[in-house]
Amino acid sequence: MANPNGSGPNTNGRGRRRRQPRLRRPNLLTTIILVLPLLVFYELGALLTHSLNGVDLVTRSLLRWLGSAGFILLQVSLLLSLLVMVFYLWRGQRLTARPLLAVLAESALYALTMGTFIVFVVVDLLGVNPLQSTGGAPAGSGFSVMGALVVSAGAGVHEELVFRAGLLGGLRLALQRWGGLRGWLAASAAVLVSSLIFAAAHHPELLQGEVSVYPLIYRTLAGGFFAAIYLLRGFATAVYTHAIYDAYVLLLA
Repeated sequence: MANPNGSGPNTNGRGRRRRQPRLRRPNLLTTIILVLPLLVFYELGALLTHSLNGVDLVTRSLLRWLGSAGFILLQVSLLLSLLVMVFYLWRGQRLTARPLLAVLAESALYALTMGTFIVFVVVDLLGVNPLQSTGGAPAGSGFSVMGALVVSAGAGVHEELVFRAGLLGGLRLALQRWGGLRGWLAASAAVLVSSLIFAAAHHPELLQGEVSVYPLIYRTLAGGFFAAIYLLRGFATAVYTHAIYDAYVLLLA
């Protein structure tokens, strides 16, 4: 039976359609609170397991300059600073758990969906070893659970920082500002170029012309997947999607 006021479950009292809530991108504060603990976990884990990410030049430099003791002190200081910031914001009711949990749940959904598709579909179709689709060690390398988690955290933080925030973001800005391309066209070109570079960076044997085409194609597609998440959902979501995906594949493989 129609409502005499013209209102319904999706309308307000005046008969106008109620605007549905949108899934918001995490803001800068949420991004920092989420990414910093993952970074500290990776840095300390890398020190213990010697599992450094391939594009991580910062950790190598810090270890060389500060030594192990200074490096650990830096990580503890970062973690304590984060805890103080979270406590201050929480007491002032400027921070709630809801946006943090939303990013983690969304990232897990993307990562597990992609990981399941890769492991059970693409691997069978293309004959690509699942370890070749991650930022981990080459196929045949053994991983402890801790080692896999450290490698995955490093891939999530450093590869998204280098290839998405740095390379993709920089290319997009350059193509818009100096290339005269519109927003969507600049973004598409930046995604393609950065994904190709992402794939090539994982295959140094390209210089000798020894790489097989299927793993290269897959890594390019994976780079495009992470790039799309970065552009549409933000840096924190891309970082956790990448980290959870790598951990899922490494531990499953």
